[in-house]
Parts: sequence; C-alpha cells; structure tokens
Amino acid sequence: MNKLTAWSYSRYSQYNKCPRQFMYRHLMKLPEPEKNWATERGSILHAKAEQVVKGAIKGIPKDLKPFAQELKELRRAMTDTEVDIAVTRDWSPTTYDDWNNVWCRGNADVIVDFGEEIVIIDYKTGKIYPEHEEQGHLYATQSMCHYPEAKVVHVEFWYFDQNAHVENYEYSRSQHSKMKKDWEKKVVPMFRDNKWVPNEGNHCRWCPFQAKCEEDGE
Repeated sequence: MNKLTAWSYSRYSQYNKCPRQFMYRHLMKLPEPEKNWATERGSILHAKAEQVVKGAIKGIPKDLKPFAQELKELRRAMTDTEVDIAVTRDWSPTTYDDWNNVWCRGNADVIVDFGEEIVIIDYKTGKIYPEHEEQGHLYATQSMCHYPEAKVVHVEFWYFDQNAHVENYEYSRSQHSKMKKDWEKKVVPMFRDNKWVPNEGNHCRWCPFQAKCEEDGE
C-alpha cells in the first residue's frame, strides 16, 4: 500500500468523511466506476468558464448566463485561470507535479492579482455547503505563499446553480502564520492514521468500495 506524502482539500475532506474510503481510493488506488453525471457536469462547466475567460469562447453559454457580466469582466482583465497554488512542507511555493517536494496541492479556478490584494474565485455547481468556507481558508493560506506582496486575500465562491449566489471570505496577511499552523494541526490525524477505520453513514450507500469494505470488516 502506498504511503501518504501529499494532500489537497479534496483529500482532506474525503478522509474526514471516511478514512477507509480514503485508503481504498488514494493509498490502495482501487479501481472505481466512471464519473457520475453530477461530477461530469461540474467538470464541463468549469472548462466552459475557463474558455470564456480566456476568450476561446466569445459568447456566454446558456448554463453560465447567471454570471455573464462577471465572466466578461474577468476576460477583459486577462485574468489568470487554473492557477497552481501547491506548497511544500515548509509552505514554500511549488508546483502540482513537484513529486519529490509537494506537500499540499491546490488549484484556483481564477486569481485576479491587484498587487497588495488578490481575489480567488472558485466555481461551484450544485448546493452551497458550509465546508466551502474551510476550503476557501486553505486556498487563501496557500495563495499567500505564492503572492508574497498580497496583504489581503478575498475568496469568492460562485454558485452557478444557485441563482448567481456568491459567498465571500476575506483573510489578511497578519493571519497567515496562524492559518498555516491551523492546517498543520488539522492534517495530523490523516498522516498518522494506520488503521483507516470506516466511518459508517448514509454516504456508504454510494461508496464504490462498499462491498470491499464489508468484506474486509473493521
């Protein structure tokens, strides 16, 4: 079984949902079914939005209309899209594929750099979940490592399926040391775990490893 050496918010979230599922997916790398419709749709909308901002798509696709004006403004600003915000164990900037050194991976859908302020935009499909605030906290923590001039980081979540709803969070450079320490503490259980006990709940019904989990037992 592989050893955990790097993480991301999605991995952290999956571990908290069920350590056993995390083990099967990321350490044992067991095969899974194809992506479901909701996941596939989210990927398609992300790709469309990226192409609109880059100017590869001139108009605004119907399913992105709620944010038509905002996407046009990002396009005019020549905004950076799909920005790598990975860091090493000491929070130094690195890249997603720095296989020997990367500790926490991350990718921002959009970053607008105003020098002393940056705006991170994350596109969301589906419902609004409270854990998105925690995800934004990690994005801000990582981004401050890549943008040392930034004194303030704004994180915005754009919900395409929620009538153009936006959630905003703001973080200052003065918080950065504590933010890093908070995340170092949060991921300790994930890195120290060697039992990967399943966390049973309603999510088990949709788990692709349900049969394997029942076979293995606790």
